[in-house]
Amino acid sequence: MTTKTFALIPRLAYCGRLFCPAIVSGLAIVSVISATLSPRSLSAASPAGPLVTMFQAGRVPAERAGTIIEMIGKRGNGDDLAFLLQMAASDKYDAAARSAALEALLEAATSRNVKPSGDLGALRTLLAPAVANQRHRFVAVRLAGLWHVTPLADALAAIALDDKANPPLRQAAAVGLGRLKIDSDRQTFDRLLTPDKPVPVRLIGVEGLAQHDLDAAAAVAAKILSGETDKDDPAPLVDIFIGLTGGTDRLAAAIEAVKPSAPVARRALEHLYAIGRADGKLPVVLSAVAGVTADMHLPDTEEVRKLVAEVEAQGDAARGEAVFRRATLSCMKCHAVSGGGGNVGPDLSSVGGISPVEYLITSVLAPE
Repeated sequence: MTTKTFALIPRLAYCGRLFCPAIVSGLAIVSVISATLSPRSLSAASPAGPLVTMFQAGRVPAERAGTIIEMIGKRGNGDDLAFLLQMAASDKYDAAARSAALEALLEAATSRNVKPSGDLGALRTLLAPAVANQRHRFVAVRLAGLWHVTPLADALAAIALDDKANPPLRQAAAVGLGRLKIDSDRQTFDRLLTPDKPVPVRLIGVEGLAQHDLDAAAAVAAKILSGETDKDDPAPLVDIFIGLTGGTDRLAAAIEAVKPSAPVARRALEHLYAIGRADGKLPVVLSAVAGVTADMHLPDTEEVRKLVAEVEAQGDAARGEAVFRRATLSCMKCHAVSGGGGNVGPDLSSVGGISPVEYLITSVLAPE
């Protein structure tokens, strides 16, 4: 690159208050800034180092700050992320920049498993009840768990036990606390799981405990299910274990020891089918508890004849459509009707007008 070209770069990269989007969007920004800043101020190990330097030099226009922060989060190393953490915790930067810094840190933690280098104590200021921006506090709680910041266990426990905090924040705090796997933190989960606590709070305790001790959490979950009635929805409790490696098998083993009622087991089984997770041991155990057999009775000619007569005498198309569209049955995940639904199975829009009732009954009860 010629001297004349180098001389043009500062005007291309930063002209008054305008930042060239083409340069910002690509790795060319690194070469551009490297040519205009002192070599000792750059981090040779990170392509995002020059971007951090640019912030430190006060050369980032407000309208481009979010884009630059996002790039640092996607490409930066631990030192670069340490700068973003300082930004997020400092009143020196405006709310938009601090929000962008936190989101970039969360993205780096979840997609690249990278965290800031050095002391992570600055995160504590973002966990305090006085933090007005609840999204900031929520992301900070998640980061404390993802980064395994054990000195913040007390702050996470306080949030998880805070009845005034919103449920998603308490849930994130419990999960983060469980990730730390500190033996003394079991007391926090025990407090969340006392029988006098509302079910949503106990679910928070189960989810946190599942990160700490999966077998213990499965045993508690099975006990909660055994106390549920026909009016309760077991899906949220089951979902906790679906997202964990080996979780549904552990829950299945616990349910074999402490069985729920047949209606509760049936509803849990319907949920597994509805979300396409009817594999492994859990549906087998739930089927046994619910009294659902895998052996299908195929109708004979006389039974089909009786069903045809019943359909012709009492059939209700509107009610049938309502049943077909019921989310728990998942019919529309595979089949389409009137332009809506899935495309895994045949489109059923016209089948009722061209197919005999006998064919429809046989296809439903004994599909080939």
